[in-house]
Amino acid sequence: MNPLVRSQLEQLETALQALAEMLAETHSRLEKEQEDKERALQEYWNSGRKATVLQETVDKLHGVIRENERLKARQEEVRQHTLLLLEYAHSLAGEFEK
Repeated sequence: MNPLVRSQLEQLETALQALAEMLAETHSRLEKEQEDKERALQEYWNSGRKATVLQETVDKLHGVIRENERLKARQEEVRQHTLLLLEYAHSLAGEFEK
């Protein structure tokens, strides 16, 4: 084989090997970037779900707080009414003792 052709073929083979290595490296890097992208997307969706759950919890909490305030007010009404009944009972007991 002609030495010039042989040299050209060897250079071509070397260049092809270098290209194959670069392609393999690029492919590996692309796979890693794809995995990173998938992970970031998953984190994004998870954070969105968490935000939704937190918002729902806050909304429910507001309702619970309102209900708690209503029940506290009702409890105070019942307490005042009970104190009034107790006062009447003491008055009646005093009248019966006379």
